[in-house]
Amino acid sequence: MIFRKANRNDAELLAASMKKIRSDMDDPSMYVIDEAEELEKYIDGEHGFALLAEEKNMLAGYFVFRFPDINEPEHLGDYLNLTTEEKEHVVYMDSAGVFQNFRGQGLQGRLLRAGEELLKDTKYQTALSTISPDNTASLNTLLRDGFEIITTTEKYGGLIRHVLYKK
Repeated sequence: MIFRKANRNDAELLAASMKKIRSDMDDPSMYVIDEAEELEKYIDGEHGFALLAEEKNMLAGYFVFRFPDINEPEHLGDYLNLTTEEKEHVVYMDSAGVFQNFRGQGLQGRLLRAGEELLKDTKYQTALSTISPDNTASLNTLLRDGFEIITTTEKYGGLIRHVLYKK
């Protein structure tokens, strides 16, 4: 398995992969996805990045790490009462997916830890994420990695989500 940073040319692949993974879910509302145009912005290195896991030239999984604008509405840092300055150090563990043939091997956790390693010596030291309470695989991955649930609330137009935090 090879991990590599995605580039802007991978935005269409990521968007199509998100759609495929969501369409295979019993409850697609568990997974909110982004369009390629949004992903292009998130994975440019300045606003975030994505890690891709590939095996034999096949995408096995991905993890998107996004650096949110400190002034964006509904900033997840508001759940921790972060100051504007503290919000400059926030990274969102934004979106992850593992294709069916590669599940059960801890790939999402490996991608998460690889991303955290890339962030280790940067200013981004506060990690936040949202996960559907029904998405037990993703939730357990973050909890095993040291995230804690800080609240459960409505997000994304009325969907119930846990908000998770890790320093």
